[in-house]
Amino acid sequence: MKTTTRLFAFISLFLFAAPVFAKKNEVKKKWSQAELAFAAEDYEKALSLYLEVLDKQPDNNNVRFKIGVCYLNSASDKTKAESFLEPASRAVSEKYRETSFKEKQAPPQVWLYLGQSYHFNYKFDESIAAFEKFKTYIGQSDSAMTASLDRSIKMCRHGKEYTASPINIKVENAGTGINTPYADYSPVISVDESVLIFTSRRPSTTGGKIDPEDGKYFEDVYISTRNGDTWSAAQNIGTAINSSGHEATIGLSADGQQLFIYKDDNGDGNIYVSTLNGKDWSPPVKITDNVNGKSWEPSASVSPDGNTLYFTSNREGGFGGRDIYRSVKLPNGQWSKAINLGPAVNTAFDEDAPSMQADGVTLYFSSNGHSTMGGFDIFFSTYSEEGGWSAPVNVGYPVNTTDDDVFYVPTADNKHAYYSSFKNSGGQGEKDIYLLTFPDRAETPVTVYSGEITSIYGGVPEDAEITVTNVLTGDIVGTFKPNTSTGKFVMILQSGQNYAITYQATNYLYQSDNFNVSDTTAYMTINRPIVLEPIKVGQKIVVRNIFFATGKSELQPESKTELAALIQLMKTFDKLVVEVSGHSDARGGDELNQKLSEKRAQAVVSYLISSGISKDRMRAVGMGESKPIAINYNPNGTANVQGMSLNRRFEFTILSVTGEPIKDVVQKIDVPDPLKNKDDKK
Repeated sequence: MKTTTRLFAFISLFLFAAPVFAKKNEVKKKWSQAELAFAAEDYEKALSLYLEVLDKQPDNNNVRFKIGVCYLNSASDKTKAESFLEPASRAVSEKYRETSFKEKQAPPQVWLYLGQSYHFNYKFDESIAAFEKFKTYIGQSDSAMTASLDRSIKMCRHGKEYTASPINIKVENAGTGINTPYADYSPVISVDESVLIFTSRRPSTTGGKIDPEDGKYFEDVYISTRNGDTWSAAQNIGTAINSSGHEATIGLSADGQQLFIYKDDNGDGNIYVSTLNGKDWSPPVKITDNVNGKSWEPSASVSPDGNTLYFTSNREGGFGGRDIYRSVKLPNGQWSKAINLGPAVNTAFDEDAPSMQADGVTLYFSSNGHSTMGGFDIFFSTYSEEGGWSAPVNVGYPVNTTDDDVFYVPTADNKHAYYSSFKNSGGQGEKDIYLLTFPDRAETPVTVYSGEITSIYGGVPEDAEITVTNVLTGDIVGTFKPNTSTGKFVMILQSGQNYAITYQATNYLYQSDNFNVSDTTAYMTINRPIVLEPIKVGQKIVVRNIFFATGKSELQPESKTELAALIQLMKTFDKLVVEVSGHSDARGGDELNQKLSEKRAQAVVSYLISSGISKDRMRAVGMGESKPIAINYNPNGTANVQGMSLNRRFEFTILSVTGEPIKDVVQKIDVPDPLKNKDDKK
């Protein structure tokens, strides 16, 4: 009987314990799977498994520790790490067994990660205390870790400083037309803000595949256009650029017609460029080896004039991990050998995402060196011929945060900027694109000069081109091509320079403008429609870049750019016969203006003759003030400066193309309605 009773008790105990053992084995299995995922840095998978284990073992501080680390490595849930790491820090074991399922305590490293979570949540004093606590465990022998902790403490102190004095700024999410629950980042804009192009890792990516390395959709390029004050719903830019692999935006030319993109190239990482031909983007072309090497080149930005490329690379010979370099465009259109920007900009850590401001001298970039408050912060440095690059300045909080802040692109006036960031609240997803407004920031004194070139017959002349020349030096500032479909062009004119702008196309009469942008000129925008007309008898060129001293008839050296264009026209069309007529404003008296205009017209003809143009193909005529195209005086009798400027001009009228001159010509000069002349004189 006793034997039977004992057997019954044993069987009952076994039946009761079996589910317990089974549950324990199930938890241990989850733990083992989580550990494998954690070791492989698949934190998303590890997190879900650890949470299941914690549900069964709510007092397991080792699991809390691992969950906290997973959250710190998550895309958008970093703020949650603190609530797991904080209780785990109260149960630290110096005899911690890292891979043991039986270990229920946390390792001393919990203080390191708790410090990082406090830092991320803007609890800077608590973060410093946690880092100092971790120092007591590692001792002085681990100099590398001590240096890393000291650097983290310095970031916390920067964070306290910046958050105590936030800059005046308005931060706006770009909205659901641009941002998604997925990662949206690296915005680039045209200088007139008509186009926004960016990178996204959303499900509509080309091929719809997920990168097995990080579990996210492959990067694709998306585009949005401005409709008034809003952006259109972003569209995939298309398979000419996007593939089933990684493509990311990194730079855009001022006119929005050259897009610089990053392609992974099996981990090598290189810079490519695509050109907008009408409405279609060309397949990306890899940039020269002077820029792309065997190293990694993840980002780039082109200067407003298109002549300098700023890019990042981790090539040998730099100051740290990734450095910023520059390369200039050579006469053959290729990029020169790259030059490191030097220790003023580059640090022993990483610099990335350069973006040159419209003034051509202020470079914005991201760095996790310098005086960062955490991760990558945005800085700017200004270049001068005398002093080189200035010491970088942190743009401040709340632009910069305790997370990575990168891909900052300022607008032409520098009163706004687009950038991507993780925000604790107000975001659509992992990383979003934001519009920043700086109410207190002074506008950059540049001119955004835009327009459309069309033919008088409609459409865009096939090889239309715009040349901008510095009148004082004769140097070509830039050569620009309008969009072949719309004729649109956009460029930046820097203050403190006098510009000659020439618009030309084969078999069309060229046109020219003069813009003297003084040092005191504020930010402004100009739109200039240009209608080119074919070369035929009776057509006129109104010339504004021929200069004389007041009351004199000797050509100024600044006239050479315009005169060179006229000489080229006469040599290209070697049967042209033209009339060169000089016109003045109404100051100085009729007789004086008449004689002076005659002498000046003859001076131009004489210069052309000295350059090899036959005197039989030209005649000089002085018109004085007899043919005003605009008012010289306002109704109250004061001088109208703008009208007088329009009246001071030279006109080249085609008298013959093949030897058949005509007597009468029709004047076609664009004059604003308020300035149009009603009478010949005052």
